[in-house]
Amino acid sequence: MVARITGPPDPTLADRLGELKLPVLIQWGELDRRIPLSDAHGFQRGIAGAELRIYLGAGHVPMEELLEATARDADAFLGPTLPGAR
Repeated sequence: MVARITGPPDPTLADRLGELKLPVLIQWGELDRRIPLSDAHGFQRGIAGAELRIYLGAGHVPMEELLEATARDADAFLGPTLPGAR
């Protein structure tokens, strides 16, 4: 993880996003000052069927800043995981 954060960007990442063949929910803070919102849109374009949720007023970690909204969206995205879970 440290090498990924401190090292150079992976120039093949955008090309490899299309290899993902599973449901993806992207949760992004509108005011993220570490990673631009344009990256979220790039991930959505690169991953077939990815869903993007942008949280107004949230920064880099919307899952901590808007716990209820992000948890509700994640729950709806994941759906029931066990028989009779709802």
